[in-house]
Amino acid sequence: MTQTFILEEFRLELPAKWKEYPYPESGTLLLQSDEDRASLIITTQLIDTPLEKAEGAADTNIRARIEAHKAQYPKLQLIEATIAAHSSGAALEMFYAVAAPDEAVLMYIGFLTPRKVQSALLVCGPDTTAAADLFRQTLRDFQPKIP
Repeated sequence: MTQTFILEEFRLELPAKWKEYPYPESGTLLLQSDEDRASLIITTQLIDTPLEKAEGAADTNIRARIEAHKAQYPKLQLIEATIAAHSSGAALEMFYAVAAPDEAVLMYIGFLTPRKVQSALLVCGPDTTAAADLFRQTLRDFQPKIP
């Protein structure tokens, strides 16, 4: 059994094991899977980014997010970070994976358009292989509205 989350800025289909929880900030969807011991946070931040500044903004976004994670996970280690043109040509796709040994893996995908940053952050157990598998399974049907 699956459930579909359709919001103004994205669509996502997930197994029923993912439950929605209230989140104090508007534009944020918080989902948790007790079975996977994982959380998924999807956010939409409206911004105004000229195309010529998009790559710098994407880099700043990734760096700032990773630094913010270090407040909770001081031993955080970078596994991978990339910025690439989205297949549509209308956005930049951002990705990073970080790990806090014996604590957690955090995997992020974001889409920077001239008007917003649409992103999804998966937080799960410390097994990097299991985290990568869960990330692929969970976000394979994530369809952000581009642009």
